[in-house]
Amino acid sequence: MKYDIRQAAQALISQLKAIDYERLPISKYNKRYIARLKPVLSYYMKIYADCLLKGLESIGSSPEEITLIDYGGGSGFLSILAKQAGIGRVIYIDLNPDSVDTIRILKELVNTGPDIILHGDSDTLADWCSANKVKPQLLIATDLIEHVYDLSAFFANLVAIDNKMQMLFTTASTPFNPYVKRRLHRLMTIWEKEYYALRLHYIQLHFPALSPAEAKEAARKTRGLTFPHIHKAVKTSIERCFQHLRSTKRELDRTHLTHRNISLAGKTFRLSSPDRKRFLQHRSLQPDLHIHLLRYQRSDQDQRKSWFPICPVYNPAPTER
Repeated sequence: MKYDIRQAAQALISQLKAIDYERLPISKYNKRYIARLKPVLSYYMKIYADCLLKGLESIGSSPEEITLIDYGGGSGFLSILAKQAGIGRVIYIDLNPDSVDTIRILKELVNTGPDIILHGDSDTLADWCSANKVKPQLLIATDLIEHVYDLSAFFANLVAIDNKMQMLFTTASTPFNPYVKRRLHRLMTIWEKEYYALRLHYIQLHFPALSPAEAKEAARKTRGLTFPHIHKAVKTSIERCFQHLRSTKRELDRTHLTHRNISLAGKTFRLSSPDRKRFLQHRSLQPDLHIHLLRYQRSDQDQRKSWFPICPVYNPAPTER
Protein backbone atom coordinates (compact mmCIF):
# COMPACT_ATOMS: atom_id res chain seq x y z
CA MET A 1 0.00 0.00 0.00
CA LYS A 2 2.85 2.41 0.82
CA TYR A 3 4.33 1.72 -2.60
CA ASP A 4 0.94 2.19 -4.31
CA ILE A 5 0.33 5.64 -2.81
CA ARG A 6 3.87 6.81 -3.54
CA GLN A 7 3.60 5.47 -7.05
CA ALA A 8 0.18 7.14 -7.55
CA ALA A 9 1.63 10.43 -6.32
CA GLN A 10 4.52 10.30 -8.80
CA ALA A 11 2.20 9.50 -11.69
CA LEU A 12 -0.18 12.29 -10.71
CA ILE A 13 2.63 14.87 -10.58
CA SER A 14 3.40 14.32 -14.25
CA GLN A 15 -0.28 14.34 -15.17
CA LEU A 16 -1.03 17.61 -13.33
CA LYS A 17 2.07 19.40 -14.59
CA ALA A 18 1.11 18.62 -18.18
CA ILE A 19 -2.13 20.63 -17.88
CA ASP A 20 -2.15 24.19 -19.25
CA TYR A 21 -4.11 25.86 -16.46
CA GLU A 22 -4.02 29.28 -18.12
CA ARG A 23 -6.32 27.94 -20.82
CA LEU A 24 -8.84 26.48 -18.37
CA PRO A 25 -12.07 28.38 -17.55
CA ILE A 26 -11.11 28.81 -13.89
CA SER A 27 -10.71 31.94 -11.76
CA LYS A 28 -7.58 34.09 -11.76
CA TYR A 29 -7.13 33.26 -8.08
CA ASN A 30 -6.97 29.53 -8.76
CA LYS A 31 -4.66 30.05 -11.72
CA ARG A 32 -2.24 31.97 -9.49
CA TYR A 33 -2.61 29.40 -6.71
CA ILE A 34 -1.84 26.44 -8.97
CA ALA A 35 1.00 28.36 -10.67
CA ARG A 36 2.69 28.64 -7.26
CA LEU A 37 2.16 24.92 -6.62
CA LYS A 38 3.48 23.58 -9.93
CA PRO A 39 7.23 24.22 -9.38
CA VAL A 40 7.08 22.49 -5.97
CA LEU A 41 4.35 19.98 -6.71
CA SER A 42 6.56 17.06 -5.66
CA TYR A 43 6.89 18.61 -2.20
CA TYR A 44 3.12 18.95 -1.74
CA MET A 45 2.40 15.53 -3.18
CA LYS A 46 4.72 14.06 -0.58
CA ILE A 47 2.71 15.82 2.14
CA TYR A 48 -0.56 14.52 0.69
CA ALA A 49 0.83 10.98 0.41
CA ASP A 50 2.19 11.11 3.98
CA CYS A 51 -1.20 12.25 5.28
CA LEU A 52 -2.98 9.44 3.48
CA LEU A 53 -0.51 6.85 4.76
CA LYS A 54 -0.73 8.10 8.33
CA GLY A 55 -4.52 8.22 8.16
CA LEU A 56 -4.80 4.70 6.79
CA GLU A 57 -2.40 3.46 9.45
CA SER A 58 -4.42 5.06 12.26
CA ILE A 59 -7.70 3.57 10.99
CA GLY A 60 -6.41 0.12 10.14
CA SER A 61 -8.93 -0.49 7.34
CA SER A 62 -8.34 -1.16 3.69
CA PRO A 63 -8.50 1.96 1.44
CA GLU A 64 -11.61 0.87 -0.44
CA GLU A 65 -13.58 0.74 2.85
CA ILE A 66 -12.72 4.31 3.84
CA THR A 67 -14.66 7.52 3.35
CA LEU A 68 -12.27 10.48 3.31
CA ILE A 69 -13.07 14.17 3.71
CA ASP A 70 -10.74 16.57 1.91
CA TYR A 71 -11.62 19.63 3.98
CA GLY A 72 -10.71 23.00 2.48
CA GLY A 73 -9.60 21.05 -0.57
CA GLY A 74 -8.59 24.07 -2.65
CA SER A 75 -7.23 22.85 -6.00
CA GLY A 76 -8.44 19.32 -5.22
CA PHE A 77 -5.06 17.64 -5.78
CA LEU A 78 -5.39 15.66 -2.55
CA SER A 79 -8.83 14.38 -3.57
CA ILE A 80 -7.51 13.27 -6.95
CA LEU A 81 -4.56 11.49 -5.36
CA ALA A 82 -6.83 9.77 -2.85
CA LYS A 83 -9.03 8.33 -5.59
CA GLN A 84 -6.06 7.21 -7.66
CA ALA A 85 -4.64 5.55 -4.54
CA GLY A 86 -7.81 3.49 -4.13
CA ILE A 87 -9.75 5.34 -1.39
CA GLY A 88 -13.36 4.12 -1.49
CA ARG A 89 -15.21 7.45 -1.26
CA VAL A 90 -13.81 10.99 -1.21
CA ILE A 91 -15.81 14.03 -0.11
CA TYR A 92 -14.35 17.37 -1.19
CA ILE A 93 -15.48 20.59 0.49
CA ASP A 94 -14.29 24.18 0.22
CA LEU A 95 -15.74 27.56 1.13
CA ASN A 96 -14.42 29.20 -2.04
CA PRO A 97 -16.88 28.71 -4.94
CA ASP A 98 -14.07 29.26 -7.47
CA SER A 99 -12.13 26.34 -6.00
CA VAL A 100 -15.25 24.18 -6.19
CA ASP A 101 -15.57 25.03 -9.89
CA THR A 102 -11.87 24.23 -10.39
CA ILE A 103 -12.04 20.72 -8.96
CA ARG A 104 -15.10 19.94 -11.11
CA ILE A 105 -13.13 20.92 -14.23
CA LEU A 106 -10.01 19.02 -13.14
CA LYS A 107 -12.07 15.93 -12.38
CA GLU A 108 -13.22 15.84 -16.00
CA LEU A 109 -9.70 16.43 -17.33
CA VAL A 110 -7.97 13.66 -15.35
CA ASN A 111 -10.99 11.30 -15.35
CA THR A 112 -10.94 10.88 -11.58
CA GLY A 113 -11.60 12.95 -8.51
CA PRO A 114 -13.84 13.29 -5.48
CA ASP A 115 -17.14 11.42 -5.43
CA ILE A 116 -18.92 14.24 -3.62
CA ILE A 117 -18.17 17.95 -4.11
CA LEU A 118 -19.58 20.37 -1.53
CA HIS A 119 -19.43 24.14 -1.26
CA GLY A 120 -19.50 25.43 2.31
CA ASP A 121 -17.92 25.10 5.73
CA SER A 122 -18.16 22.71 8.68
CA ASP A 123 -21.89 23.42 9.10
CA THR A 124 -22.53 22.39 5.50
CA LEU A 125 -20.46 19.25 5.91
CA ALA A 126 -22.16 18.23 9.16
CA ASP A 127 -25.63 18.79 7.67
CA TRP A 128 -24.80 16.79 4.53
CA CYS A 129 -23.35 13.86 6.49
CA SER A 130 -26.37 13.83 8.79
CA ALA A 131 -28.88 13.99 5.94
CA ASN A 132 -27.11 11.23 3.99
CA LYS A 133 -26.26 9.13 7.07
CA VAL A 134 -22.55 9.16 6.19
CA LYS A 135 -19.90 8.64 8.86
CA PRO A 136 -16.46 9.29 7.34
CA GLN A 137 -13.50 7.60 8.98
CA LEU A 138 -10.85 10.15 8.00
CA LEU A 139 -10.58 13.93 7.52
CA ILE A 140 -7.49 15.61 6.10
CA ALA A 141 -7.03 19.39 5.93
CA THR A 142 -3.80 20.90 4.62
CA ASP A 143 -2.94 24.56 5.27
CA LEU A 144 -6.46 25.11 6.55
CA ILE A 145 -6.47 25.26 10.33
CA GLU A 146 -4.93 28.75 10.48
CA HIS A 147 -7.86 30.14 8.49
CA VAL A 148 -10.63 28.83 10.77
CA TYR A 149 -12.42 31.76 12.41
CA ASP A 150 -14.14 29.88 15.23
CA LEU A 151 -12.26 26.74 16.26
CA SER A 152 -14.80 25.77 18.92
CA ALA A 153 -17.69 25.73 16.44
CA PHE A 154 -15.48 24.11 13.80
CA PHE A 155 -14.51 21.12 15.94
CA ALA A 156 -17.99 20.84 17.43
CA ASN A 157 -19.37 20.32 13.92
CA LEU A 158 -16.69 17.77 13.04
CA VAL A 159 -17.18 15.80 16.25
CA ALA A 160 -20.93 15.81 15.63
CA ILE A 161 -20.32 13.99 12.34
CA ASP A 162 -18.56 11.14 14.14
CA ASN A 163 -16.53 11.45 17.33
CA LYS A 164 -14.42 8.49 16.20
CA MET A 165 -13.35 10.14 12.94
CA GLN A 166 -9.58 10.53 12.59
CA MET A 167 -8.46 14.08 11.73
CA LEU A 168 -5.14 15.18 10.25
CA PHE A 169 -4.16 18.84 9.92
CA THR A 170 -1.01 20.30 8.40
CA THR A 171 0.08 23.92 8.40
CA ALA A 172 3.08 25.95 7.31
CA SER A 173 1.98 28.96 9.39
CA THR A 174 4.31 28.34 12.29
CA PRO A 175 5.69 31.06 14.59
CA PHE A 176 8.79 28.93 15.15
CA ASN A 177 10.06 29.49 11.62
CA PRO A 178 11.52 33.04 11.54
CA TYR A 179 11.24 33.27 7.74
CA VAL A 180 7.55 32.31 7.77
CA LYS A 181 6.89 34.58 10.74
CA ARG A 182 8.41 37.63 9.02
CA ARG A 183 6.63 36.90 5.74
CA LEU A 184 3.21 36.48 7.35
CA HIS A 185 3.69 39.55 9.53
CA ARG A 186 4.53 41.59 6.44
CA LEU A 187 1.47 40.29 4.60
CA MET A 188 -0.84 40.95 7.55
CA THR A 189 0.48 44.50 7.83
CA ILE A 190 -0.31 45.10 4.16
CA TRP A 191 -3.77 43.49 4.31
CA GLU A 192 -4.70 45.23 7.54
CA LYS A 193 -4.85 48.59 5.74
CA GLU A 194 -7.66 47.30 3.54
CA TYR A 195 -9.46 45.43 6.33
CA TYR A 196 -9.21 48.41 8.69
CA ALA A 197 -10.89 50.61 6.07
CA LEU A 198 -13.68 48.03 5.65
CA ARG A 199 -14.25 47.82 9.42
CA LEU A 200 -14.25 51.60 9.76
CA HIS A 201 -16.78 52.00 6.94
CA TYR A 202 -19.05 49.36 8.50
CA ILE A 203 -18.90 51.00 11.95
CA GLN A 204 -19.54 54.49 10.60
CA LEU A 205 -22.47 53.18 8.56
CA HIS A 206 -24.17 51.30 11.42
CA PHE A 207 -23.16 53.58 14.32
CA PRO A 208 -23.37 57.11 12.88
CA ALA A 209 -23.57 58.71 16.33
CA LEU A 210 -19.96 57.79 17.05
CA SER A 211 -17.45 60.56 16.51
CA PRO A 212 -14.69 60.01 13.90
CA ALA A 213 -12.15 59.36 16.66
CA GLU A 214 -14.42 56.87 18.39
CA ALA A 215 -15.19 55.04 15.15
CA LYS A 216 -11.47 54.74 14.38
CA GLU A 217 -10.80 53.37 17.86
CA ALA A 218 -13.59 50.83 17.40
CA ALA A 219 -12.17 49.77 14.03
CA ARG A 220 -8.74 49.31 15.58
CA LYS A 221 -10.00 47.24 18.51
CA THR A 222 -12.24 44.95 16.44
CA ARG A 223 -9.43 43.64 14.27
CA GLY A 224 -9.95 39.99 13.38
CA LEU A 225 -13.74 39.97 13.87
CA THR A 226 -16.36 39.39 11.19
CA PHE A 227 -19.04 42.02 10.54
CA PRO A 228 -21.71 40.42 12.78
CA HIS A 229 -19.25 40.24 15.68
CA ILE A 230 -17.97 43.76 14.97
CA HIS A 231 -21.56 44.96 15.26
CA LYS A 232 -22.05 43.13 18.53
CA ALA A 233 -18.69 44.32 19.87
CA VAL A 234 -19.45 47.99 19.30
CA LYS A 235 -23.01 47.68 20.56
CA THR A 236 -21.87 45.82 23.68
CA SER A 237 -19.16 48.41 24.34
CA ILE A 238 -21.68 51.23 24.07
CA GLU A 239 -24.03 49.48 26.48
CA ARG A 240 -21.19 48.87 28.93
CA CYS A 241 -20.38 52.55 28.82
CA PHE A 242 -24.04 53.31 29.44
CA GLN A 243 -23.85 51.20 32.58
CA HIS A 244 -20.65 53.00 33.52
CA LEU A 245 -22.41 56.30 32.91
CA ARG A 246 -25.15 55.34 35.37
CA SER A 247 -22.63 54.40 38.05
CA THR A 248 -20.74 57.64 37.39
CA LYS A 249 -23.96 59.61 37.76
CA ARG A 250 -24.49 58.05 41.18
CA GLU A 251 -20.91 58.92 42.10
CA LEU A 252 -21.47 62.51 40.96
CA ASP A 253 -24.59 62.73 43.12
CA ARG A 254 -22.59 61.57 46.13
CA THR A 255 -19.86 64.17 45.56
CA HIS A 256 -22.41 67.01 45.07
CA LEU A 257 -20.77 68.44 41.98
CA THR A 258 -22.16 71.83 40.99
CA HIS A 259 -21.51 71.49 37.23
CA ARG A 260 -22.39 68.23 35.50
CA ASN A 261 -22.65 67.73 31.74
CA ILE A 262 -23.51 64.62 29.80
CA SER A 263 -23.22 64.25 26.01
CA LEU A 264 -25.55 61.69 24.48
CA ALA A 265 -25.93 61.12 20.75
CA GLY A 266 -24.23 64.42 20.04
CA LYS A 267 -26.41 66.45 22.47
CA THR A 268 -25.24 67.87 25.80
CA PHE A 269 -27.44 67.78 28.90
CA ARG A 270 -27.00 68.67 32.56
CA LEU A 271 -26.95 65.68 34.85
CA SER A 272 -29.06 67.59 37.33
CA SER A 273 -31.95 67.71 34.86
CA PRO A 274 -34.93 65.61 36.06
CA ASP A 275 -35.39 64.30 32.51
CA ARG A 276 -31.79 63.10 32.41
CA LYS A 277 -32.16 61.43 35.79
CA ARG A 278 -35.22 59.57 34.59
CA PHE A 279 -33.36 58.52 31.44
CA LEU A 280 -30.39 57.25 33.43
CA GLN A 281 -32.72 55.03 35.45
CA HIS A 282 -33.62 52.99 32.33
CA ARG A 283 -32.28 49.46 32.41
CA SER A 284 -31.35 49.22 28.73
CA LEU A 285 -30.07 51.46 25.97
CA GLN A 286 -32.62 52.62 23.43
CA PRO A 287 -31.92 51.13 19.95
CA ASP A 288 -31.57 54.55 18.29
CA LEU A 289 -29.45 56.15 21.01
CA HIS A 290 -25.66 55.84 21.24
CA ILE A 291 -23.50 57.22 24.02
CA HIS A 292 -21.00 59.66 22.62
CA LEU A 293 -19.01 61.07 25.48
CA LEU A 294 -19.40 61.80 29.15
CA ARG A 295 -17.66 64.80 30.64
CA TYR A 296 -17.92 66.26 34.10
CA GLN A 297 -16.17 69.23 35.63
CA ARG A 298 -15.65 70.20 39.23
CA SER A 299 -16.18 73.92 39.58
CA ASP A 300 -13.70 74.17 42.43
CA GLN A 301 -10.85 72.28 40.72
CA ASP A 302 -11.65 72.86 37.02
CA GLN A 303 -10.85 69.21 36.43
CA ARG A 304 -12.25 67.41 33.38
CA LYS A 305 -12.50 63.70 32.73
CA SER A 306 -13.85 61.78 29.74
CA TRP A 307 -15.13 58.30 29.00
CA PHE A 308 -15.14 57.06 25.42
CA PRO A 309 -17.65 54.43 24.38
CA ILE A 310 -15.19 51.79 23.18
CA CYS A 311 -14.59 49.81 26.36
CA PRO A 312 -12.70 46.47 26.48
CA VAL A 313 -13.25 44.68 23.18
CA TYR A 314 -16.10 42.19 23.06
CA ASN A 315 -14.82 38.66 22.41
CA PRO A 316 -17.66 36.38 21.30
CA ALA A 317 -18.09 33.26 23.37
CA PRO A 318 -18.25 29.95 21.46
CA THR A 319 -21.99 29.68 22.11
CA GLU A 320 -22.61 33.17 20.69
CA ARG A 321 -20.79 32.66 17.41
